[in-house]
Amino acid sequence: MYVMKQTEKKEFLVCGHSFFVNKFPAMKSASISADLAKVIGPAIGGLFSLIGTGEQGRKSDGDANGILDGIDPKDAVSVIGSSLGTLDGDEMERIIKRLLLDYNNISVSGPVTEGKVKPLDLDLFNEIFCGETQDIFVLCWDVINLNFQSFFKNIGRQFGDQIASMENLNSSDMASST
Repeated sequence: MYVMKQTEKKEFLVCGHSFFVNKFPAMKSASISADLAKVIGPAIGGLFSLIGTGEQGRKSDGDANGILDGIDPKDAVSVIGSSLGTLDGDEMERIIKRLLLDYNNISVSGPVTEGKVKPLDLDLFNEIFCGETQDIFVLCWDVINLNFQSFFKNIGRQFGDQIASMENLNSSDMASST
């Protein structure tokens, strides 16, 4: 018997709430990846510059996630945000809905739900993230990292020498600044 990957939940703490996220089904993941390519594709170069600069303890499990290891989600959001100039608001809203709302793969617990675990719907989403727009993108980053980590592992293999160079550069920059 095999483990049902789609039923495994991973917890992310964002905006003072615990979000419990299931992976997308394979076909939905393939479909969403086309939308994400528009956003993440131009940002890949910027993400390379962040390798090794983030908080190493952020992962909640011991799994290796490829080149995304150690990239602080807030830094990644900043890099990805700078590449969003080609998207209009409606397109961004559509991508966010696909990642966070359309497939009922996220539940949430926190102050807004009085500690109860509830499926994330539009009303809860709006209440939790009202005035906290950047945290929407942090949760999106966590969902992307969970669902598309094999893509980033493969990118890491293809660009291994460049990534190692970036890690060394970032490490030496950090060492000289202390």
